[in-house]
Amino acid sequence: MQRSQPKVLVSPIKNSAAENLFCKLTVVSSKSIIARLSRQYVSQAGLAVLLLLALSGSSLARQSNQQLDPGFTRITEGGKHLTVITDLPVDDEIKALPAIFDMAMQFWCKQFKIDQRDTDSWRPTLYLMLDRNRFKQAGLIPQDVPPFENGWQFKDEMWVMEQFSPYYRRHLVLHEGTHWFMFRKYGFYDTPWLAEGMAEFLGTHRWADNKLQMGIIPANREEVPYWGRIKLIREQCASELAPSMEEILGYSNTAHQRVDAYAWSWALTLFLMHHPDTSKVFDALLNQPAMNSREVERWLRARLTGKLPRVRAAWRSFVSELDYGYTSEVGMLQLTGDAVPLSTERELEIRAEGSWQSSGATVNAGQKIRIRATGEYIIANNPKPWICKPSGVTLEYYRGQPLGKLMLVQLQPQKEESATVLVDPIPVGEHLEFEPTQDGEIFFRINESAGDLGDNSGSLKVKISPL
Repeated sequence: MQRSQPKVLVSPIKNSAAENLFCKLTVVSSKSIIARLSRQYVSQAGLAVLLLLALSGSSLARQSNQQLDPGFTRITEGGKHLTVITDLPVDDEIKALPAIFDMAMQFWCKQFKIDQRDTDSWRPTLYLMLDRNRFKQAGLIPQDVPPFENGWQFKDEMWVMEQFSPYYRRHLVLHEGTHWFMFRKYGFYDTPWLAEGMAEFLGTHRWADNKLQMGIIPANREEVPYWGRIKLIREQCASELAPSMEEILGYSNTAHQRVDAYAWSWALTLFLMHHPDTSKVFDALLNQPAMNSREVERWLRARLTGKLPRVRAAWRSFVSELDYGYTSEVGMLQLTGDAVPLSTERELEIRAEGSWQSSGATVNAGQKIRIRATGEYIIANNPKPWICKPSGVTLEYYRGQPLGKLMLVQLQPQKEESATVLVDPIPVGEHLEFEPTQDGEIFFRINESAGDLGDNSGSLKVKISPL
C-alpha cells in the first residue's frame, strides 16, 4: 500500500551530501497526513507520533544496523541494497530476497528512467514478519504506526506480513519495493490509482531458475497463488459493479481499503501502458514530477483531447478480454477515427492470430447488413494443427461459442459513464444477417482467448454489405 509521505526539499534521486540532510529538511504535508489518517483511523496520539517521525526522519533505519533481539535474523548476503530482518525460520526462499531485490532494481530503473549508478547508495530495510507484536515489542515498528493488513512502506522501511505462499510473499516485497522506489524518485506520490497500479504491475512477477520477470500477466492462477486480481475483476464485471475509468482515476486515499481497488488500479495501469492511443502519454506521465489525483487526471485529459471517447470504448473491450494469459502483443481494439458509413460491399482479410480488427466501416442502428465468411486457418498446433473454418470447431468452446468461430463487436466513441459495461461479442460464423441496435464501427476476430491467439496462422475472407 502506498503511504502518505512528507514532501521533501531535496531531490531523493541525487546521491550527495544533501541527501544526508534528508531527514532534517522534510516539511510535513498536513494534507498527506490527514489522508493517511482517514485511511487508517489513527488516534490523535498517533498523529503526534507521525508528525514527530516526519520531522525527525526514520529512526528505524538506524536500528537496523544495531544488534537484534533474540529471535530475529538479519539477512544481507546476496545483494547490495536490501537488508531483511525477520522472525521467520530462514529458508532458501527468504535468503534469496536480497538478490531478487537487486534484480528488481534493474526493472525499476528502466521503468522509471533512472541511471542505476545513481541508486548505488540506496539501502532500504525490509521487516518480514510472522509475529507483528514481536516487532512492536522490539521497537521495530513504532507504536502508533497505523495498522496494516499485509504491507506498508514509509521512507526507507518496508513491513511485510508472512503470506500463505512464497509467490505472494515476493509479490508483496516487490509491491512495497515499488512504492519505495517511487518515493525515492518522486517523494510522496498522492495519486492512489497510479501508485498502487504501478506497485501491482511491477509486483506481479515470475521467478524461475534464478531469473526474475516483472510486470507479467500470469499464464494461469496456479502461477500466482493468492493473487486473485483477475478473479476479482471477473466477479465485479459479472455483478455489474465494474468501475468506470473516471472512477478509478478519481480513487481517494481511502479506496484501497478494499482489495478490488488494487485489481482495478492494476488493470487501468496495464491498459494505459499498452494501448496504442495512450502508451506514449502514460510513459510521459511517469517522467513528470509527482502530482495528486486531480492534477494527473487534468494532465491526462489535456493530452488525450479528442481521443478520450475512443479510449473509453477501447477500455471496455480490454476489460472484457482481460484474463489469465492475456497479451497485448496480438493487438488491442482501437477505434480508427476514420471509419466510413457502410454503403457498398467491403471485402476484408481477418488474421487468425490478431485481436479485434476494424472493418473500416460504421453501421447505424436499424441498418440491416449481411456478413459472409470463408477460408481455413489454424487455431492450435498441439498435438497437430487444428484446421478451422469461420464456424469454429466444436471440440472446444470458449465463452459459450465454438473455438475459432468468427465473432463481431460494434463500438462507438463513448461518453463518460458511471460504470464499465462489458462488450458482448456477436457470433457470426459463415453467414449472418444483422440489424444493430446502435451506431458504431464494426470489428471482427476469431473466438479464442487473447493469450492463445499467438500460435494461430492463416486468415479468412469476410464480406460485409448493406441489405
